[in-house]
Amino acid sequence: MGISGASSSGSGRLLVWKERQVRFLYALIRNGCVAIDKIGHQILSKKGFIMKHRLRSLVAALGMLSFFSTLVFLPNTAFAATEPAQSPKAVSPNYQVCDTGWVYDNITINPDLFAQVGPTQSDYNGTGSNATATFTSSVSGTVSLSVNTTATVNANVIVGSASAAVGVTLSTSLTTSIGNNFAITVPPYKTGNGAYGVREKSTTGHYYYRNQNCSIGSDDGYITAKSPWTFGWNAWIS
Repeated sequence: MGISGASSSGSGRLLVWKERQVRFLYALIRNGCVAIDKIGHQILSKKGFIMKHRLRSLVAALGMLSFFSTLVFLPNTAFAATEPAQSPKAVSPNYQVCDTGWVYDNITINPDLFAQVGPTQSDYNGTGSNATATFTSSVSGTVSLSVNTTATVNANVIVGSASAAVGVTLSTSLTTSIGNNFAITVPPYKTGNGAYGVREKSTTGHYYYRNQNCSIGSDDGYITAKSPWTFGWNAWIS
């Protein structure tokens, strides 16, 4: 701020001085021409007329020469130059801008899992022909997203990224209901078994915080997540 004010003050004094100098030279030339005109009126010959115009030209030339000489040789005078307009700085083509926040990427898909809710139900077929065993869920329970890390994670980020990776809609949690029925065919002298619960999609990915310049901030490394997918029965024969 101090530098800018000093420059403006110096430029103002220079402009005032220039204006006074021009006025002085203009008066000098005008008065000189008036004096020459008076001389010319006193000299009526053709030669006198030509001399009058030559003197006027000489006075004007001397006045301009005096003006430019003072501009060049005036001591301690700085003349301001017009600086070119500064164009906005262009963003480097290599600079990247990213959305900040937690990220779960570089995902690999693991085999599906099953989270059982309630006890396993069984039905033995003691006949010589196939029989149908029907199971009914009797316990309600909630299955939530689980990860193999002690760090606090953003469940929505992990589930959203995992859903995109596996191609189905996953949830942060699902609650089973009581009264869901399932039937299974049991061969002779075999036991049918059934368990009700929630099917899960398992994924492993890199979980970290991404800065605006796309660099990694906090890094929790690679974690495995089990995301609830849908309700279902797990049945088998024994």
